[in-house]
Amino acid sequence: VGGITFNQTGWTIAGGFLQASTSTTAGTLAISNTGATNVISSVIQNTSATIKTAVTVTGANSTLTFSGTNTYTGGTTVTGTGGTTVLLITSAANINLGVANALLTLDGGTLLGAFSPSSTAKFQVGNGGAFFNANAGTINLSGTIVDAPSASNGGVTRNGTGPINWGATSTFSGGLTLNGGTLFLNVAQNYTGNTTLTGLAQ
Repeated sequence: VGGITFNQTGWTIAGGFLQASTSTTAGTLAISNTGATNVISSVIQNTSATIKTAVTVTGANSTLTFSGTNTYTGGTTVTGTGGTTVLLITSAANINLGVANALLTLDGGTLLGAFSPSSTAKFQVGNGGAFFNANAGTINLSGTIVDAPSASNGGVTRNGTGPINWGATSTFSGGLTLNGGTLFLNVAQNYTGNTTLTGLAQ
């Protein structure tokens, strides 16, 4: 599959598997979900043992749920404006964050869910910022949060009422904004920029 475009709400893609339509190099499964709420429960996998699939999610004012136990290892990128493009997951397996050195990039996108990724997972912040929403339960961030390539001022925003446990030293730029809920800082942080507290940090 080269790409999926949702033009309306209420669709579920279920059964079988999805993978990037490439046979010689790593490919990207591009998903557009604008102004809609939809679900993909099919398994997203690599094209082969040596050809990875990466996933990109774009849109605005939308929520896309990954509910399958996906196995792709090319990384996940969520792009939007002001956190209005939301990717909802129910476990680290939905975007295969459990694999060693898994990569998630948020560039104006929001990750919503309750999950615990691998300690080697890496989170990248684009210039649009990274948004984490814990309304669906506890988020345990044991991997580092760093600037994406060519990004320098995105910042991290924490939304929702559930707790987020932040267990690795991070070096992103653009500051940290806490909008409600609780953020547990379990280790010292090296991010740069202002810290805006409208919730509680410990």
